[in-house]
Amino acid sequence: MKILAYTLAIATVLTTLSISMSRAAATSRPAATHDQPTSLVGVVVDALCAGKTAHRNAADCARLCAKAGARYALVVDNKIYVLDADQKLREQLDLLAGEKAKVVGTVNSEVMKVSSVAPSK
Repeated sequence: MKILAYTLAIATVLTTLSISMSRAAATSRPAATHDQPTSLVGVVVDALCAGKTAHRNAADCARLCAKAGARYALVVDNKIYVLDADQKLREQLDLLAGEKAKVVGTVNSEVMKVSSVAPSK
């Protein structure tokens, strides 16, 4: 029963976030594209909670939200980059959830198209 309640809560949050993001995208101006690979080091979280969870640790929250369909994100100096990654890279991000990682890819506004992921100190 608790799993159903968590699943419904996450689905509600995802729907609300999707609606608000689509409204924001419709009113925002396009950002510059950076075609050069960029290397960022930060903490792997989920894009919904961005590591700000009071009910469980960041790693568990990130994995639970990602399993429900949320994207992973990287928190770098209080800035959040949503990570656009293929399945293989998502599996690596899942292993690094809640930990510091080095992520390489191209950044467009606040979204990073990921090309590689590695643990970082």
